[in-house]
Amino acid sequence: MKRILASILAALMLVTAIAVLPVGAITIGDWEYSVNDDGEATITSYRGSDAVVTIPDTLGGYPVTEIGFWAFYFNNDLKRLIIGNGVKYIHDSAIWNCDHLSSLTIGSSVEHIGSSAYWALFGDLNTIYYVGTRSEWESIKFDNKTYKTGINNAPITFHPEHTESEEVLSEPSCTTDGETLHSCSVCGQEWIETVPAFGHTWSDWDITPATCTENGIKTRVCETDPTHIDSETIPATGHAWNEWTTVVAATCTQKGSETRVCATDSSHMEIRDIPMLDHKAGEVKIENNVAATCEEGGSYDLVRYCEVCGKETVRDTQHTDALGHSFGEWVVTTPVGVGVDGVETRECSVCGEKETRTISGSTPGDITGDGKLNAKDVIALMKALINGNAEEIPASDFNKDGKVNAKDVIAMMKAIIA
Repeated sequence: MKRILASILAALMLVTAIAVLPVGAITIGDWEYSVNDDGEATITSYRGSDAVVTIPDTLGGYPVTEIGFWAFYFNNDLKRLIIGNGVKYIHDSAIWNCDHLSSLTIGSSVEHIGSSAYWALFGDLNTIYYVGTRSEWESIKFDNKTYKTGINNAPITFHPEHTESEEVLSEPSCTTDGETLHSCSVCGQEWIETVPAFGHTWSDWDITPATCTENGIKTRVCETDPTHIDSETIPATGHAWNEWTTVVAATCTQKGSETRVCATDSSHMEIRDIPMLDHKAGEVKIENNVAATCEEGGSYDLVRYCEVCGKETVRDTQHTDALGHSFGEWVVTTPVGVGVDGVETRECSVCGEKETRTISGSTPGDITGDGKLNAKDVIALMKALINGNAEEIPASDFNKDGKVNAKDVIAMMKAIIA
C-alpha cells in the first residue's frame, strides 16, 4: 500500500513539475542551472550518480545562491549532500524522494528553507549538520516550522566550527597559485583554499649595453625557478654627431666634401657633398665687335668671366642696325641736251658709294619749258634773240645747225603749222 501511495504522489509531483520546468537552463557537466537578473545561479537539476555531492560555489562563473524545485529528484545514488556557505535559499521540494540520502550538511549562509524542501516517504535521512549555532539556525525563515527542530525526524547537530584536515593539491609557484583541500571530519564539508603565487625572486640585471645602431638587452633570472627569465630591450642610443668638418673645400668648378664622427663610437662616420660655389662674375667686356656699315648691320658680344676660375659665365650677342649712306649734293655729270637726257651723280661721304639719276632732255623748241611746242615758244625765242640770250636756252636751236637765229624761228613756225 505504501509503495502504491508513493507512486501516486510521484506522478502528481511530475505533472506539477512539467509546468514549472526552467526556461533557458544552462548545463555544465552534471549540473543544470539558470541565472537571474542579479547574475546569481539557481541549481535546477543534478544529473550525476555520485554518492557524495557538494554544492559548487559557482557555476559558469556565477555564484550559486539557490537550490531550485526538484533539483535532486528520485536520485537513489545520493547518500550524502553538502550544502556549503553561499546558498541562501533551498526551494520547496528541492530534495525529493532521494531515499538513500542519510547525511545532509547545511551551511550557515542559508536564509530561507521552503516547505517540503526535503521529502522522502521511505528516506534514510538520520544526520543533519548545520555549520553554525542554534540561534543562527532559528533565525532562518522556515516555510515548514517543524524544520526548526529536525527534518523527517532527523535531529539537527549544530557545528559552528569545522574539525579540519588539510591536503595540499598543488604547491604555489612564482607565477601559479596553489590549492589546499580542507575537509571537516564532522560534517564532511570540503572546500578548496587558493594559496597565492609567491612571485619571483629576481637576480640582478645582466646588461648588454645598447650601441648607437643596435638595441641592447638586460636579463635577469628568478632565483627560485631559473626557467623563469625576464628580459627588457634597451633601445639603441642613436648617434651623437660632432660638428661637420670640411675635407675638400668646394669651388666654383667642383663639389667639396665634409665629414662628421659619432662622439660615442668614432668608427661611425658620415660623409656628404658640399655643393659647388657660384661663379663670381667680373666686369662686362665687349668682344667680337663688328662695326655696322652703310648697308649692313654690326654686332658685338657682352661677356662676363668668373674672377676666380676665369670661366665664361655670360655671353650676350647684341646687333646694331646698318648706318645708311651719307650722300652729298647731286652733281650734273652729263648735261641735258635738246632731246637728250642728262645725268647727275652723288657720292656717300663714308663709303664712297655713288648714285646716279637721269635728267630728262628738253623738247626741241620748248622755250617756255611747258613740254609743248606752240606760238608761245616762238614769241619767247624771238624775245630771247632780241635780248641776246637765245643761245643760253637749250631748246632754242630748233633746226640743230649749231646756231640760234631767225632760221630757228621760221622752222618752229613751220612745225607748228604742220
